[in-house]
Amino acid sequence: SHLKIHGDIVTTITHFLYQFWRNYFSEDISTVT
Repeated sequence: SHLKIHGDIVTTITHFLYQFWRNYFSEDISTVT
């Protein structure tokens, strides 16, 4: 269960960072693409 909780934390953090990165660089990405 410890690995399950650790996996959930990693998934949550990864999703948060992805959302933050996408929002922060959304203008740059839309400009490049």
